[in-house]
Amino acid sequence: MTHYDRKDKFYQMAKEEGYPSRAAYKLIELNKKYRILKTGNSIIDLGCAPGGWLKVLNDAPLFKVQGVVKVVGVDYAPITFTPRQEVAYIQGDFTKKEVREQTLKTLGGKAHWVISDMAPKLTGIKFKDMADSYELVRIALDFAFLALQKGGGFICKIFPGPDAVEIIRDMKRNFERFTQVNLDSTRKTSDETYLVTQGFKGRKD
Repeated sequence: MTHYDRKDKFYQMAKEEGYPSRAAYKLIELNKKYRILKTGNSIIDLGCAPGGWLKVLNDAPLFKVQGVVKVVGVDYAPITFTPRQEVAYIQGDFTKKEVREQTLKTLGGKAHWVISDMAPKLTGIKFKDMADSYELVRIALDFAFLALQKGGGFICKIFPGPDAVEIIRDMKRNFERFTQVNLDSTRKTSDETYLVTQGFKGRKD
């Protein structure tokens, strides 16, 4: 183990508690701060595979009416569990317009939250990986502008850098509250951070 301990305490906890990945604890931690998992909320989970966040949503008390979709997860990779009837999973490339349109249609209404743990396939070329990461954040944010109801919230993973400035400015312009948070459940070797917005005002160009 030259870079990090892949089998750290969160990895072990995920195995013991039946989560597909240690990422589940990031959403659990975010929920404690921002109360995402409220009964009746509808949520879109971008970059959901292998299912860490989606399993947390699947097990949460979100569902008032049986059979009505309240959660939609999207990723090009498969998830590792079978979700309940109220949780839809779309396997597809979210950068494609038709997949984004399918996501909106599947939820069938505006979301309370759009949450994104999307990350690019890393090449090891830093400037390319950073550019690809920011492109995903921009796609997710633009989608959130379409998908969110007034007052809704958006969360995304991002890596600090100069290109983040414009994204943060856009978030602050379109939401009432903005927070940048580093999570205890993030690997110690990672410089990822999460941007959290609440109180969607409607897009302001």
